[in-house]
Amino acid sequence: MQSFLNFVSDNWEPILAFFTAVWAVWVFFASRQSELAWKRTEFLFEQGQLLDTDSDMIEIGKILEGRHPTITVDSIFSATSTLDAQMINDYRQRFDKFLNLYERLGYSVFKVKTLSRNEVDFLGWFLLKIARNPALTSYCLNNGFREIILLSKKLYGVPENMTVHQITG
Repeated sequence: MQSFLNFVSDNWEPILAFFTAVWAVWVFFASRQSELAWKRTEFLFEQGQLLDTDSDMIEIGKILEGRHPTITVDSIFSATSTLDAQMINDYRQRFDKFLNLYERLGYSVFKVKTLSRNEVDFLGWFLLKIARNPALTSYCLNNGFREIILLSKKLYGVPENMTVHQITG
């Protein structure tokens, strides 16, 4: 025991420096974790704000919810649509803008793993609407929006008209 006390009294400065460094690293990572959580929250709220304020996003939201006075999802994505080609293309472009937002969320969950599925569920209402529409789900799978379908599958189960193989592909 005496040799241990002698060692400590002879080396108290390096020992103190070591424990100070360990404490500083711990404090850094603890504050970094909190900062990253705030950044994720900020990102999600920005996406929610975009859905609430962008006129194209608002209109697509109304269409997805069935509250648009004249346009439905099926009238845009169904092969038997009665809309003229220019109007279909215009609405598909707006949908692409909308879907890109959800594709980025899926990318953040599955590829870079910066967001959790629980965090993304904050914006999940429209994911559920997308997943429940066969024509829109098919459009997503055929036009590069697979992450949306994968995300809706993970949050809400496989869409009725899609197999796991079709989604992951």
